[in-house]
Amino acid sequence: MQTKKNIVYFSRESVVFFTYMLPIWKKTGGVFVTESESLYNYVKTNYPLIESYLDKRKNLARYQPGAVVLAGDERKIHPKYKLVQVFHGLADKKGVYDKNNFKNRESIFFLISRFIEHHLPACFKKFSLLSDDLWHPFKLLHLDKLIKDRNSLLCLTGKHMEEKLRSINVLTDNNWAAVGFPRLDVLANNELSRDKIVKELKLNPDQQTIIYAPTWHGVGRINLSSIPDLGLEVCQAAGSEVNFIFKPHPNVIANDEFPEAMEKIAEYIKKHSNCFYPDPNIDPIPLMYISDLMITDFSSVAVDYLAFDKPMVFIDHLGERWSDHDLVEVWVREAGEIVRDPDQLRPAIQKCLANSLDRSEIRQKFRDYFFYSLDGKASERAAEAILELARMEQ
Repeated sequence: MQTKKNIVYFSRESVVFFTYMLPIWKKTGGVFVTESESLYNYVKTNYPLIESYLDKRKNLARYQPGAVVLAGDERKIHPKYKLVQVFHGLADKKGVYDKNNFKNRESIFFLISRFIEHHLPACFKKFSLLSDDLWHPFKLLHLDKLIKDRNSLLCLTGKHMEEKLRSINVLTDNNWAAVGFPRLDVLANNELSRDKIVKELKLNPDQQTIIYAPTWHGVGRINLSSIPDLGLEVCQAAGSEVNFIFKPHPNVIANDEFPEAMEKIAEYIKKHSNCFYPDPNIDPIPLMYISDLMITDFSSVAVDYLAFDKPMVFIDHLGERWSDHDLVEVWVREAGEIVRDPDQLRPAIQKCLANSLDRSEIRQKFRDYFFYSLDGKASERAAEAILELARMEQ
């Protein structure tokens, strides 16, 4: 089977990851492969022009991939392929910038080093090739190079991501491209119509619009989502004089998280004609585009929202339970209002809707740091780099 340009896009199960790859696929062509029947059906229904296959990652060779494009952390894809990482958002959460995720995990040297680091006493760590110590004896002998990088190309979004990856010694002279954020190209290219989106969602065009976009539980012990603590209160605080859109992270639905709180929110939305609960898998960018305010918690979606230069309200439901403040999801809150209890919600919402330019300079500062450019050509730059990589395989 010969595929156009030999570009294979793979996502194991998440619609979220697919939306990050879609703008690039439009420039490169190629095929889309997934192990998820629901994701396969979603793509076939909504994007019939994409040549899609329901198949296992172990069978990728049958699609003759010159390059395999990934948005999620698919660490089990064999590095014998030319792997391209299109980063899933701009999160700093656990594991995103773990250097081990960027190494060839099939290497026997990697497996031995991981075993040494996790299962043997500290005195044996000098035998690990994954050490960060610059004076490590194996570093001095360059034996750490025995563990190859797993990615042939990293498509970076901005200065922040570049700094993070340089700090863990992942970037080389030729394994990355300063791309930008392809999913936001629609803004500069004027591909979105407010009137059309408002009509499709059946919103009131004469009212301001609030989007509540809470994150999911997350992979750690501490719940990162505001849904069980303040989800219903957020809906109530928005009031009846606005369009209110509830857009939780898709994993909340996929994992059946917070069933009691979610049921209460769904009941509230059914009883109020100004409240809307769209398909959780819908691309959030059009929703952000028509909104006047975003309410979120520990979600990296707030970084995406910086591109729109609109006010934000951050729910700090974790308080002192979260001690790591050196993460994007924490310090980006400087760009918005922070609330810690239900009584603060309504005043914060009203303040933001009344003065949308407040903190605009801070948002601009963050925008310049997170995105190389919002010129509408990020997907074009990514496509050029990917196609060049594929040509090298021919």
